[in-house]
Amino acid sequence: MPADHASSSRRKQSPTIRTVPGHSAISCPWSLCPDKEPGLQPWMPGHSEDHRVTIGYGRKVLLTASATVHSIEILNGGKLVIADTNRPILLRTKHILIGNKGELHIGSPDCPYKGNLTISLFGRYSCMKHAETHDGIPSNQTGDVIYKNDKDYGFVCLNKDQAHGLCHNYRVRFLCGKLVHPQASISIDMLSNSSILELADQPQGWVSGDRVVVASTDYSMHQAEEFTLLPCPTCTSNQVRVQGKAQFIHMGEEVDGVDMRAEVGLLSRNILLRGVMEPGCYGNEACKFFNFDTFGGHLKVERGFRAVHISGVELQHMGQQTMGHYPVHFHMNGDVNERGGYNPPTSVSDLSIHHSFSRCVTIHGSNGLLVKDVVGYDTLGHCFFTEDGPEERNTFDHCLGLMVRAGTLLPSDRDSKMCRDITEGAYPGYVANPRQDCSATSTFWIANPNNNLINCAAAGSEETGFWFIFHHVPTGPSEGLYSPGHTEHTPMGQFTNNRAHSNYRYRCCFYNFQSYYHYTYCYCCWHLQNLTLPICVCSGGTFPDDDGSRQQVKNSLFVGESDNRGMALPDNRIWGPGGSDLISRTLPRGIDFPIRGMQIYDGPINMQNCTFRKYTALDGRHTSAFGFRLNNSWQSCPNNNVTDITFDHVPITSRVFFGEPGPWFNKMQMDGDKTTIFHDIDGSISEYPGAFLVKEDNWLLRHPDCIDVPDWRAAICSGRYAQIYVQTRNPANLNMHIVRDEYPDHPLTLEGALGKRKHYQQFQPVITLAKGYTIHWDQAAPAEVTIWLINFNKNDLITVGLCYPQGTTFTVISDIHNRLTKQTRKTGVFMRTAQREKIKQSHLAKRYYYWEEDTGLLFLKVMANNDKEQYAFCSVKGCERVKITAIIPKGSPPSNCMAQAYPRHAELPVVDVPMPRKIPNARLHSPEHFLEVKLESYNTRFFHIKEDFAFTEVNGRKLYQPEDGVQLTVVDGHDGKVVESKGFRNSILQGIPAQLHNYVNGLRDGSIVIITSKGRLVTRGSWTKVLERLGADKSIKLKDKLAFVGFKGSFRPDWVHLEVDSDRAKIHQVLPVPVVLKMKL
Repeated sequence: MPADHASSSRRKQSPTIRTVPGHSAISCPWSLCPDKEPGLQPWMPGHSEDHRVTIGYGRKVLLTASATVHSIEILNGGKLVIADTNRPILLRTKHILIGNKGELHIGSPDCPYKGNLTISLFGRYSCMKHAETHDGIPSNQTGDVIYKNDKDYGFVCLNKDQAHGLCHNYRVRFLCGKLVHPQASISIDMLSNSSILELADQPQGWVSGDRVVVASTDYSMHQAEEFTLLPCPTCTSNQVRVQGKAQFIHMGEEVDGVDMRAEVGLLSRNILLRGVMEPGCYGNEACKFFNFDTFGGHLKVERGFRAVHISGVELQHMGQQTMGHYPVHFHMNGDVNERGGYNPPTSVSDLSIHHSFSRCVTIHGSNGLLVKDVVGYDTLGHCFFTEDGPEERNTFDHCLGLMVRAGTLLPSDRDSKMCRDITEGAYPGYVANPRQDCSATSTFWIANPNNNLINCAAAGSEETGFWFIFHHVPTGPSEGLYSPGHTEHTPMGQFTNNRAHSNYRYRCCFYNFQSYYHYTYCYCCWHLQNLTLPICVCSGGTFPDDDGSRQQVKNSLFVGESDNRGMALPDNRIWGPGGSDLISRTLPRGIDFPIRGMQIYDGPINMQNCTFRKYTALDGRHTSAFGFRLNNSWQSCPNNNVTDITFDHVPITSRVFFGEPGPWFNKMQMDGDKTTIFHDIDGSISEYPGAFLVKEDNWLLRHPDCIDVPDWRAAICSGRYAQIYVQTRNPANLNMHIVRDEYPDHPLTLEGALGKRKHYQQFQPVITLAKGYTIHWDQAAPAEVTIWLINFNKNDLITVGLCYPQGTTFTVISDIHNRLTKQTRKTGVFMRTAQREKIKQSHLAKRYYYWEEDTGLLFLKVMANNDKEQYAFCSVKGCERVKITAIIPKGSPPSNCMAQAYPRHAELPVVDVPMPRKIPNARLHSPEHFLEVKLESYNTRFFHIKEDFAFTEVNGRKLYQPEDGVQLTVVDGHDGKVVESKGFRNSILQGIPAQLHNYVNGLRDGSIVIITSKGRLVTRGSWTKVLERLGADKSIKLKDKLAFVGFKGSFRPDWVHLEVDSDRAKIHQVLPVPVVLKMKL
């Protein structure tokens, strides 16, 4: 009986291609060597491209020499055996069709093929006028078109005599003993005309003349290089000599805690399956994008096979830029392991797939496949690809993919040009948005979480290394195989000891679950190094289908700018200073592109026990360990949690950056740019345990005790936060203004997450619970508004006033929407009340709204009435909503009621959740820390009595200003200790300002100088030059009250801050200590 896999490591072993019908495998003695079987008829068909060969009805032939035929069909008990000779055999044919009870033998497990065999598949692409199977059945009536004039060629199951176009009981086995080491790591010793590769593993079976590929270890995947092995009698067992010198640097050592040694993949095999190519592109749509022939061969495995084990084969020039034609394709097979009756399980191993034209290995509607030790190099479109969504329990083990280019098949395969040019099947008026609709070419594309990736390397693609995108419903032929939302609730399989680098955009992207140079090193824990953006973790696709989920990144190392600096090249325009040492290096995109370690996007995300190493911002380039998606229109979840973070060679100023208008960030006017937030559980980032970090100018989330972090463009706050999704229809192309009653002077304007061409719009603000808000519009109010309660726990509530024109009438209901069944259940009706206070008495059985017609505000309370699971967006019963349907008078003006609403409905700010205390410096395991400073200059009135106060507080020590004038508190910028505090009266400011100048000039450089004013400030005079000397803007006009944090030194830190006001000036912020100069780009 044929064995199920080969175990020998000799180079000259080769595959068995066998089709065994419904009987047991051959048990004759000659089964050990198929070409020794008695009764085989020698077959030398010669060379004729018109010769159509059919081997059937018990005929058994032995191919003993090279041959050229039009096609070969093996069926009805026919058998073709390839002779094992010392002469190379070249078999040229357009296609080989293995039908029911047909067999093709090339060696066997116990008698491996020792010769050299090349199967060349030739043919040209041609447009079809008619296509049918060999039965004459029209192609649109079969499960798969297996013969389209000359268009298709490859190994395909012939569906003759099979119901539903399926072949049953055939066996295909390729067995080759030449092992592959796709992750053999490398160091290169440069010689005059050759190089020595020192490999981490012993290269079994590699011999002179073999071809290898060495991966890039820089940002660009195009620095991968091919080499030919040379004889090397002096090499050790783990060394090989290659011809020529490397054009690029390939790292051969561990750097900054990350193994950055280049992967080496063996490309050569003694069994070669290849497509014969034309000299240039011709005759199809792909020629718009490629100047080479993309019509290669393909190997397809369909449902009904008896056993398939493909091992040790080189596939070159395979795949086509047409759907369904890939180098290796498992198509709609269902379970292919023990669960499906296959023992041993189906496997693909030790393959080399290179210079191909559509993917590497495609798993389509198949489960339990083992893909092991496969090199995929230089292909178009996603390399290792799971297709429709139901593919589960497949394992990719020790696979290497590199040089993965864009292709045309799917939008996610395409680059920007393809995205704009290919619009077939799109809705009328569709305008492509390449970054959103396409641009996701990935080395590993995983459509179901229940798959395993172990010891794999994504070593270069045009976009992403590993992309997980979980289909809410299965697509294509798999439609209906699982219920909506199944994959979002499926645990992930193993993702262990993987690495990714040299990918343009992401190393790993987890979406709808939802790096070493560049784009991810995932190592049980993850090591992510030299990355512009190592990992993007996000939650749902399109709400409400996505119901929220938790993504975790634990026990991981992120390295920003390592000692792997790349190589200066004549055509490399992205080369410049980087890192804390400012040594020149390769840079990922533009020279000022913001480098971020962990990009927080969507959520909820849980990050725990991770280390960030070597992230240093420069003056001119924003670099940070934590950042956010650039130009983001989507949400930010308040349940994004971070804990137990360690920083190594990361300045405290570079830990986080929330963004600011400028290059790459643009205007920071997209909704997601404005609503960023995450929770610092243990204070390991901010030094304030339990604090939330929010964008500094988001007054929906701030309160009076929040602490500004100027270097991060953030504020440290406390509170209870959630979200509302405000969906609008009729119209949908409007902007929304939302105002918190406690801060009416700081409205937040949102443009909507969905673009202006959708039939509805969705606004997704993060809000502080138990507060009041009003909502306004830049057009007449929409006829339909639905408020979704997102991340509300039971009994969480807010009050909302929505602006409408006078004369509007309303219907207000509450309901629960089940995301999975898409069913909605009405839970109540809001009744109108004439008393606004009565809306607070609303409960599940009886709810009220209040229409304040003189201001145009419709008030109601929205409250969650059901429990919610910890990481879900909505309650266990579904999403609780309030739906307002309004009849609005025609011709109504824009519904903006802010002028009428405030100050009438303004409220004093209240801190509901006290701020956490700062971790004492003695407990911080860092030479840097934050210095908290709070200063305030204000006056109070009690009837006709007016009093002035001013104080400075440094790390909890409060110093009151005793006299009118200004008070200077000096803090050592090296250790944060208060040096002294000295006052200067108004009389000195007016009469002897030189005293103040001399005092400041005498301060030690590196001093932090904090100034408050008391009484009526002298706002003019030469004394004000002191403020400029300490970093204040020259153009600012002083008022009675002043609060100022300045710096005495040769540079101006970002945290220098001046506040002036007639009644109250206040600053509450943290400063980094020691104060250091940010180096210029």
